[in-house]
Amino acid sequence: MPIGDELAETLGVLLGDGCVSKYVYRGRDNYFVAFTGSSSEYWYYEQVIQPTCRTEFGVAGNSYLTKDGTTRYHISGRKIATALLSLGIPLGKKRDACIPPAVIQSGMVVEFIRGLYHAEGSIYRRYSKMYNRMKRVYDNLLVVQIRMKLPTLMRQVNEGAPQTWDYD
Repeated sequence: MPIGDELAETLGVLLGDGCVSKYVYRGRDNYFVAFTGSSSEYWYYEQVIQPTCRTEFGVAGNSYLTKDGTTRYHISGRKIATALLSLGIPLGKKRDACIPPAVIQSGMVVEFIRGLYHAEGSIYRRYSKMYNRMKRVYDNLLVVQIRMKLPTLMRQVNEGAPQTWDYD
């Protein structure tokens, strides 16, 4: 399956804020894909993720706001789950993951990291607790970070994949 920029971004969001799950109901395997975000991300799931899933996998899914103020986007079906698993997305709870090889081969690593940043990234003003005589908050220094518990993926992002980066 060829990986375009929208799909690479969606895969990044999925590894950050989503999962592919399987459950058995009445003796039959059932699959679903779930994304979870804050209420402010509802538009993103509606305008970016859902159209990409419709275009790439032929399924739309449903997005909704929960009572506790989170955005959920669910897609049921073996077709999309099988496609995502074949791209290297893990099944079930993610203890570790990596940038899918198809993303690296397609040269869409930056787009993948854009999606990963959307899910797990933050930006804040630099501050210091170490020095008593220095300003605690630095007005002109910002920190951009991605935090998550997937060691292989974080190592790949940190070290970069030099043969795939294209800044032109």
